Amino acid sequence: MSFQERLVIEKLYKNNMNLSEMNALAGILNRNRVTVYREIMKNTNNGMELYDARKAQKRFLEEQNKRVQIKKEKRNKNVQRVEELLVLSPTIKQKEIAEIIGCSRSTVANYMKQIRLKEEEEKA
Repeated sequence: MSFQERLVIEKLYKNNMNLSEMNALAGILNRNRVTVYREIMKNTNNGMELYDARKAQKRFLEEQNKRVQIKKEKRNKNVQRVEELLVLSPTIKQKEIAEIIGCSRSTVANYMKQIRLKEEEEKA
């Protein structure tokens, strides 16, 4: 949900919004009623506080940053695992690595490319 949509929710939201008002708000935003409901509940302490678009946006960005960080950590861990497998068995196939790590063969190919680029940078 965009910050502009959150501002619209903040402007139009009121406590104890009934179903028809929720539908109207969702229609204005061109979103599903359930999406709007979840956004409000998540950012109002289950309807007990006023909706603040800035706080909601800040919370969203923090959660997004955490997801990105977790994804980077997982990628780095998998690259390290590929490096270890290649050291242990230099002739291992990408498909075999993918099965061991639990990802696709094309992902392993990308990891191997990243490893090669890293090695080339270290040599230079």
